[in-house]
Amino acid sequence: TLPLAHRKNIVRLALTPRGNILLSVDEDGRTIFTHVPRRIVLHNFSFKSTVSALSFSPSGRYFAVGLGRHIEVWHTPSTPDSSAEGGIEFAPFVRHRVYTGHYDTVENIEWSSDSRFFLSAAKDLTARIWSLVPEEGFVPTVLGGHRAGVCGAWFSKDQETIYTVSTDGALFQWAYVQDPN
Repeated sequence: TLPLAHRKNIVRLALTPRGNILLSVDEDGRTIFTHVPRRIVLHNFSFKSTVSALSFSPSGRYFAVGLGRHIEVWHTPSTPDSSAEGGIEFAPFVRHRVYTGHYDTVENIEWSSDSRFFLSAAKDLTARIWSLVPEEGFVPTVLGGHRAGVCGAWFSKDQETIYTVSTDGALFQWAYVQDPN
């Protein structure tokens, strides 16, 4: 058992790939940032609205949060074991960027294995591909065609194929094809 307490029910949990940081979010968007090995709460934070999706990047340097129709990507705060001095940052939650484009609630966020891209799935019948930082030649892509809200989207191991699943059980496979021009 961890020494933390939320005022309301916990709706989202995310653990870094290293397993040292736990983010727990309650119904109101209040977040507790916990250092798991030391079993201590390092910071309390509020997203000020309901969090519908939460996911750490595989590198552990960022985490993405679905807040209604928007996605916010944040820098992962430092922990006592991430520096030689054992200190933590003064301002632990620093927003990297806000992504907009969905017309309904974001249900799922999934990162590529290299942490350069992420997928978002939403109730607006679409999934979208986003880049963490602007890349030359990359255009955010909309994957549409479902007849019900998309509840999940995943990259294949080689990152050349994307799978999306909607609430009506439809599974779509999206393959990357280079432009012949």
